[in-house]
Amino acid sequence: MTKRIRKIIPVGIKAETEIWIFACAIAVGLCRALLFFQAYSREYNRLFHIEYGKRVLIEGRTMADFYVVLKGTFNGFIVAIFIFICLIILHYGYHYKDSKSIYTMKRLPDRYELHKRCFTVPLIGIVVSIILITALLLLFYNYYMIKTPADCLFPNQWERLWTAILYGG
Repeated sequence: MTKRIRKIIPVGIKAETEIWIFACAIAVGLCRALLFFQAYSREYNRLFHIEYGKRVLIEGRTMADFYVVLKGTFNGFIVAIFIFICLIILHYGYHYKDSKSIYTMKRLPDRYELHKRCFTVPLIGIVVSIILITALLLLFYNYYMIKTPADCLFPNQWERLWTAILYGG
Protein backbone atom coordinates (compact mmCIF):
# COMPACT_ATOMS: atom_id res chain seq x y z
CA MET A 1 0.00 0.00 0.00
CA THR A 2 2.82 2.39 0.80
CA LYS A 3 4.23 1.87 -2.69
CA ARG A 4 1.02 3.17 -4.23
CA ILE A 5 0.93 6.09 -1.84
CA ARG A 6 4.54 7.02 -2.67
CA LYS A 7 3.42 7.58 -6.28
CA ILE A 8 0.93 10.26 -5.24
CA ILE A 9 2.88 12.18 -2.57
CA PRO A 10 5.91 14.44 -2.92
CA VAL A 11 9.16 12.53 -3.37
CA GLY A 12 11.00 12.33 -0.06
CA ILE A 13 7.98 12.46 2.23
CA LYS A 14 7.39 9.22 4.09
CA ALA A 15 4.22 7.40 3.13
CA GLU A 16 3.75 6.36 6.75
CA THR A 17 3.65 10.03 7.77
CA GLU A 18 0.97 10.78 5.18
CA ILE A 19 -1.08 7.77 6.29
CA TRP A 20 -0.75 8.86 9.94
CA ILE A 21 -1.84 12.44 9.18
CA PHE A 22 -4.76 11.18 7.07
CA ALA A 23 -5.90 8.69 9.72
CA CYS A 24 -5.59 11.19 12.58
CA ALA A 25 -7.52 13.89 10.73
CA ILE A 26 -10.37 11.48 9.94
CA ALA A 27 -10.28 10.11 13.51
CA VAL A 28 -10.65 13.64 14.91
CA GLY A 29 -13.76 14.10 12.77
CA LEU A 30 -15.24 10.74 13.73
CA CYS A 31 -14.57 11.12 17.45
CA ARG A 32 -16.20 14.53 17.56
CA ALA A 33 -19.15 13.32 15.49
CA LEU A 34 -19.81 10.40 17.81
CA LEU A 35 -20.43 12.87 20.62
CA PHE A 36 -23.83 13.34 18.93
CA PHE A 37 -25.04 10.36 20.93
CA GLN A 38 -24.10 12.11 24.18
CA ALA A 39 -25.97 15.26 23.14
CA TYR A 40 -28.96 13.19 22.04
CA SER A 41 -28.98 11.23 25.29
CA ARG A 42 -28.91 14.44 27.34
CA GLU A 43 -31.92 15.85 25.45
CA TYR A 44 -33.74 12.51 25.43
CA ASN A 45 -33.40 12.11 29.21
CA ARG A 46 -35.08 15.50 29.69
CA LEU A 47 -38.28 13.97 28.31
CA PHE A 48 -38.64 11.70 31.34
CA HIS A 49 -38.82 11.75 35.09
CA ILE A 50 -38.41 8.89 37.52
CA GLU A 51 -41.56 7.69 39.26
CA TYR A 52 -41.35 4.68 41.58
CA GLY A 53 -38.09 3.60 39.95
CA LYS A 54 -39.47 3.76 36.40
CA ARG A 55 -38.94 6.31 33.69
CA VAL A 56 -42.16 8.09 32.83
CA LEU A 57 -42.65 10.40 29.88
CA ILE A 58 -43.46 13.94 30.99
CA GLU A 59 -46.77 15.00 29.45
CA GLY A 60 -46.38 17.79 26.89
CA ARG A 61 -42.54 17.79 26.91
CA THR A 62 -40.96 18.03 23.46
CA MET A 63 -37.56 16.96 22.19
CA ALA A 64 -35.10 19.60 21.05
CA ASP A 65 -34.99 19.96 17.28
CA PHE A 66 -32.60 17.71 15.40
CA TYR A 67 -30.43 20.62 14.28
CA VAL A 68 -30.06 21.74 17.92
CA VAL A 69 -28.92 18.27 19.00
CA LEU A 70 -26.65 18.08 15.96
CA LYS A 71 -25.02 21.48 16.58
CA GLY A 72 -21.22 21.24 16.55
CA THR A 73 -21.23 17.54 15.71
CA PHE A 74 -19.24 17.96 12.51
CA ASN A 75 -16.72 20.51 13.79
CA GLY A 76 -14.10 17.75 13.90
CA PHE A 77 -14.50 17.22 10.17
CA ILE A 78 -14.13 20.95 9.60
CA VAL A 79 -10.82 20.69 11.45
CA ALA A 80 -9.90 17.66 9.31
CA ILE A 81 -10.67 19.54 6.09
CA PHE A 82 -8.56 22.46 7.35
CA ILE A 83 -5.71 19.99 8.04
CA PHE A 84 -5.99 18.65 4.49
CA ILE A 85 -5.88 22.18 3.05
CA CYS A 86 -2.77 22.87 5.14
CA LEU A 87 -1.29 19.61 3.83
CA ILE A 88 -1.60 20.92 0.26
CA ILE A 89 0.37 24.02 1.28
CA LEU A 90 2.97 21.89 3.07
CA HIS A 91 3.35 19.66 0.02
CA TYR A 92 4.07 22.62 -2.23
CA GLY A 93 6.39 24.16 0.33
CA TYR A 94 8.29 20.89 0.64
CA HIS A 95 9.38 21.15 -3.00
CA TYR A 96 11.08 24.48 -2.31
CA LYS A 97 13.01 23.31 0.76
CA ASP A 98 16.60 22.06 1.02
CA SER A 99 17.03 19.94 -2.13
CA LYS A 100 14.87 22.28 -4.22
CA SER A 101 13.11 19.34 -5.85
CA ILE A 102 10.87 21.87 -7.59
CA TYR A 103 13.48 22.11 -10.35
CA THR A 104 13.31 18.36 -10.92
CA MET A 105 9.51 18.41 -10.87
CA LYS A 106 9.41 21.16 -13.49
CA ARG A 107 11.63 19.13 -15.84
CA LEU A 108 9.39 16.05 -15.81
CA PRO A 109 7.52 15.26 -19.04
CA ASP A 110 4.15 15.33 -17.24
CA ARG A 111 3.76 18.99 -16.37
CA TYR A 112 0.96 18.18 -13.91
CA GLU A 113 3.04 15.74 -11.83
CA LEU A 114 3.79 18.39 -9.19
CA HIS A 115 0.11 19.21 -8.77
CA LYS A 116 -0.88 15.54 -8.68
CA ARG A 117 1.61 14.85 -5.90
CA CYS A 118 0.56 17.89 -3.89
CA PHE A 119 -3.22 17.62 -4.25
CA THR A 120 -4.12 13.92 -4.46
CA VAL A 121 -3.94 12.77 -0.82
CA PRO A 122 -5.45 15.98 0.63
CA LEU A 123 -8.30 15.93 -1.90
CA ILE A 124 -9.00 12.29 -1.10
CA GLY A 125 -9.13 13.31 2.57
CA ILE A 126 -11.57 16.13 1.85
CA VAL A 127 -13.81 13.84 -0.22
CA VAL A 128 -13.72 11.13 2.47
CA SER A 129 -14.64 13.76 5.07
CA ILE A 130 -17.61 14.95 3.02
CA ILE A 131 -18.80 11.38 2.44
CA LEU A 132 -18.53 10.63 6.16
CA ILE A 133 -20.39 13.82 7.07
CA THR A 134 -23.20 12.86 4.70
CA ALA A 135 -23.40 9.26 5.89
CA LEU A 136 -23.28 10.24 9.56
CA LEU A 137 -25.89 12.95 9.05
CA LEU A 138 -28.29 10.39 7.61
CA LEU A 139 -27.45 7.89 10.35
CA PHE A 140 -27.94 10.45 13.11
CA TYR A 141 -31.19 11.70 11.59
CA ASN A 142 -32.61 8.19 11.40
CA TYR A 143 -31.50 7.48 14.97
CA TYR A 144 -33.15 10.70 16.15
CA MET A 145 -36.42 9.98 14.34
CA ILE A 146 -36.65 6.32 15.37
CA LYS A 147 -35.62 6.65 19.03
CA THR A 148 -37.56 9.83 19.90
CA PRO A 149 -41.19 9.22 20.92
CA ALA A 150 -43.51 10.51 18.18
CA ASP A 151 -45.50 12.64 20.65
CA CYS A 152 -42.33 14.55 21.54
CA LEU A 153 -41.27 15.45 17.99
CA PHE A 154 -41.92 18.69 16.22
CA PRO A 155 -42.92 18.00 12.59
CA ASN A 156 -40.63 18.61 9.59
CA GLN A 157 -37.30 18.02 11.30
CA TRP A 158 -35.47 17.56 7.99
CA GLU A 159 -36.77 20.90 6.70
CA ARG A 160 -35.89 22.57 10.00
CA LEU A 161 -32.34 21.25 9.66
CA TRP A 162 -31.88 22.67 6.16
CA THR A 163 -33.50 25.95 7.14
CA ALA A 164 -31.04 26.25 10.02
CA ILE A 165 -28.11 25.42 7.71
CA LEU A 166 -29.13 27.75 4.90
CA TYR A 167 -30.42 30.65 6.96
CA GLY A 168 -28.28 30.29 10.07
CA GLY A 169 -31.20 29.57 12.38
